[in-house]
Amino acid sequence: RLLRFPSALKIEPFARGRVELVEVRIPEHSVLDGMPLWAIYKEFQVKILICAVQREGKVFIPSGAFVLQAGDKINVTAPHLEIAKFFRIIGIFRSSVKSVMIIGGGRMAYYLAKEMLMLRVRVKIIELDMKRCEYLCEMLPEAVIIHGDGTDKELLQEEGLEKTDAVVTLTSMDEENIVVSLYAKVKKVSKVIAKINRISFDEILDKLDIDGFISPKTIAANNIVRYVRAMQNSVGSSNVETLHRLINDQVEALERLCFPEDPWSRQIFEEALTDGSAVNLAALGPEGTVLGYVNCTIVLDEGDRLLEDGN
Repeated sequence: RLLRFPSALKIEPFARGRVELVEVRIPEHSVLDGMPLWAIYKEFQVKILICAVQREGKVFIPSGAFVLQAGDKINVTAPHLEIAKFFRIIGIFRSSVKSVMIIGGGRMAYYLAKEMLMLRVRVKIIELDMKRCEYLCEMLPEAVIIHGDGTDKELLQEEGLEKTDAVVTLTSMDEENIVVSLYAKVKKVSKVIAKINRISFDEILDKLDIDGFISPKTIAANNIVRYVRAMQNSVGSSNVETLHRLINDQVEALERLCFPEDPWSRQIFEEALTDGSAVNLAALGPEGTVLGYVNCTIVLDEGDRLLEDGN
């Protein structure tokens, strides 16, 4: 997802992929710097919902009066086309990558390369183990497989590091992944993603000039927690379909179905509007179309979905 939407730092899908929760950083001198949230639609006519804002280590669930600043990380909910439109307006849109260099040829590299080749992206994998290279050549005939050390600066330059659209470091060592990723950023690669296994130093990782981090252990744990929480919340017909934990587990976003007999569907809007609770909502139709947000007057039909974002 990050390679298909390079402007984003993180992406979480909802409504079977028709709606996305995307994290981006507001750049310096952005048109959003100093703008309150209520003015965004008035100014740009784009249907997005800013669910959460990260600023100086703190997380805010913003109201319409919240004023954005350069350097803020914002979590935006909208269908894919609306997010792309929003990114173009604020000047951070980048086209999907056309070529990717993968450092390390393990299982993750294989499945990532397979997905990228299906999207007609040019793939190059650098792997140190000769037998693994032979396997990858057989299984991925459309990819370019290089036998060599992916941490060798001269090899990276020879294989066109500076000309590739994206670099993904997937070796078994966090240190190598981070160092190669930082080198790729020095060489002006537009999208760099690093795999890490130890995420306890997240405050340090946030300060590194790397576009994104992925942790297999965290992904697996979040999927398990998401399933368990969804099952727990489904007791009593709450109809939770998707649950994501965001911003170092400080925020949860969930998707649920609403039905006429469900009092939650009728009460949540009144509660969110009257008691000042830290919650944002988007209502989606069966095809993923945005019906409205919490400050809109809308009518929910049976089968509509709500995205709730709060702490």
